[in-house]
Amino acid sequence: MTLTQNKSLFLIFLITCLLSLVSSSMAADNPRIYFETAVKQVAPGSEFTVKILLDAPQPINAIDIDIDYSQDTLELISLNNSKSIINFWQGGPQNLSAGKTINLQGGSIDPFTGSGGKIITLNFRAKKEGRANLSFAKSNLYYADGKGTQADNEPAASLNISIIEGVKIESFAEEAGIIEDKIPPIIETAKVALAPIDKSRLAVFQATDDSSGIKMTEIRFRQLLSWSDWQTVTNPVRLPSTAWTFQIKATDNAGNSSEKTVYVPQAFLTLGIPILALLTLIIAIRLRRRSGRNKATPRKK
Repeated sequence: MTLTQNKSLFLIFLITCLLSLVSSSMAADNPRIYFETAVKQVAPGSEFTVKILLDAPQPINAIDIDIDYSQDTLELISLNNSKSIINFWQGGPQNLSAGKTINLQGGSIDPFTGSGGKIITLNFRAKKEGRANLSFAKSNLYYADGKGTQADNEPAASLNISIIEGVKIESFAEEAGIIEDKIPPIIETAKVALAPIDKSRLAVFQATDDSSGIKMTEIRFRQLLSWSDWQTVTNPVRLPSTAWTFQIKATDNAGNSSEKTVYVPQAFLTLGIPILALLTLIIAIRLRRRSGRNKATPRKK
């Protein structure tokens, strides 16, 4: 083999090594989403939890995930989003309908960087003996770069659980966090903000629950004197032009709830104060008439 051929082979080897290093470096920078559970075997009728976790070398602030699971051997009981890296959920992280994929869409004000970031915990019950499988049908993650750039994820591995008669587990009560939850959610933020495009008024809110997680958020408006019905919503919500106050209700997975009332500044001045003044005047007139009737009625001796 000539010297020229040796140099060519060396260059090819060197380029191959460099490409391999670049590829490994790029792969190391890719986020990874995965399942974590304390059990590999469960008994029929027993309950257990599966966490959805994220490793993100670079900041991630939005997700769009679909999870398939063996519905012939598993029953999805509930979802626990307490202490999640996701602050806002599109439509709420709930989909307990039989025959449907679990869909998780949401974003975060504070982008996540690091390892083992909790997205959500799934609480399952084993139906019968057999094998159960969980897999990601979709695992889209988005960088916090101001453009919503989709990340090139590491391939997400599936999770297999064996359901065998007689196996005992004790992890559900500790991990699910919903059995002894008697503390209502905290509504950390509830305010009025202007939409960036049309400057319409928006109800902006954020609720947290460190025990069992937020199940749903609701809103109702007061227009003139009456309240509207409660509506299940996600943050933010466009306010009706005639609404001068609104209430936010947050309910956790244990059934506890809390409410917060917010007055819409400009609408309260133009609608709320006149309405309250009118009510005050009506009450004053009624009290005066009642007082007059009492004075006109002769006392019995």
